[in-house]
Amino acid sequence: MNLKDIICTGIGPLEEELSARMEDLRRFEEMLLASKEKTRDAVQARDKLAEQMKVLRSDNDLLKEKLFVAKVEALKSELQSIKERDVKLGQRLTTGHKAIAQ
Repeated sequence: MNLKDIICTGIGPLEEELSARMEDLRRFEEMLLASKEKTRDAVQARDKLAEQMKVLRSDNDLLKEKLFVAKVEALKSELQSIKERDVKLGQRLTTGHKAIAQ
């Protein structure tokens, strides 16, 4: 066996190993790119949800404020009704006292 045969015999397995490693690197690169894409999609989804949450919180605060105002208005109305009943009751009592006094 001459030197050329020895070199050719030794290079063949090395070329196969190099080819296999290159294929491994190509697959790894594909996985990395897919992972980056999924990460980007997840970040976009998170940002979208965060924005929706911000809008929901704002809407919730507005609804709380409207509910508070509605409760205050209802209480004012009820207080006004109570005052009117008190006035009528006072008038009846005054009329009743006058009738008793006569």
